[in-house]
Amino acid sequence: MLTPNPSDLSRTDGVEGGETMGAIGDSSTLTTAQLTTVAEIMVAGAFFSTLGSLVIITVFLNSPELRKSFAFQLVFGLALAELGNSFWPYFFMPREGAACECQAVLLQFFSFASIAWSGVIAWTLEMATNTERKPGGPSPSSLAAAVVGIGDPTRAPDVRKFHVAVWSTSFVLVLVPWATGVYGPAGAWCWIDPRHGAEAHALRLTCFYLPLWCVVGFQIRTYRRVYARLRRVASLAAATAWSAFAMWSGCAWALERSGLASIGRDDGRIGETKGDVGTETRARRVNVGFDGV
Repeated sequence: MLTPNPSDLSRTDGVEGGETMGAIGDSSTLTTAQLTTVAEIMVAGAFFSTLGSLVIITVFLNSPELRKSFAFQLVFGLALAELGNSFWPYFFMPREGAACECQAVLLQFFSFASIAWSGVIAWTLEMATNTERKPGGPSPSSLAAAVVGIGDPTRAPDVRKFHVAVWSTSFVLVLVPWATGVYGPAGAWCWIDPRHGAEAHALRLTCFYLPLWCVVGFQIRTYRRVYARLRRVASLAAATAWSAFAMWSGCAWALERSGLASIGRDDGRIGETKGDVGTETRARRVNVGFDGV
């Protein structure tokens, strides 16, 4: 199991008092002062993260309209994960023991949950904007979207299924390192202790880094595809609007030409009529004048 290098336990870090590196974590090459600075920065960032997450959660819970919005339900899930992820730095460099293991569990659980929720948001956006249907039957993604209710106008999407998937997966990935006993000091905080060698490195990859890279790659791919789709929709809308404008302009021009021609003909008839009426009026006046004589 744990087999640290004896030289690491006895060497000093060069600060006053000759504090040993083994008191905080034998896996780090930083001095105690440097590790303390890192931990202080993490606590400051965690404080602002806690405030931001609490604001989002409070606004969501106190707004009936936001609670009905599926998009904000996803944001609420991410805010819960980020709130939990902001707690582990407050342990502030615990030594090996219960506090260290608790910090490691919180870090692993909520950090993965944050990654998973960001992936869920990207996947939901992908399904909501994907109107293409490929031949060969439904894909696994479309089947999952149908289970959740995305794209189905007859029912609202069920965010509870996302909660079950995210939190249960995070719980499983916490249990695996805990069952193998690899939680321990990892520098300025506790996580999977690299002093366990290849086993610890493999668990770091499978339980955190590989899912992180997969989600980041999926998000880049998704947002590029969504951007391309929105550009196509905008181009189609602009082309449709231009065609409608051109058609309207042509019709208006044709109507205007037709209207001017008819008005000219009508004006000619009106002029002829007015001329006839004027001649008849003058004739009557002449007759009246002769009758008066």
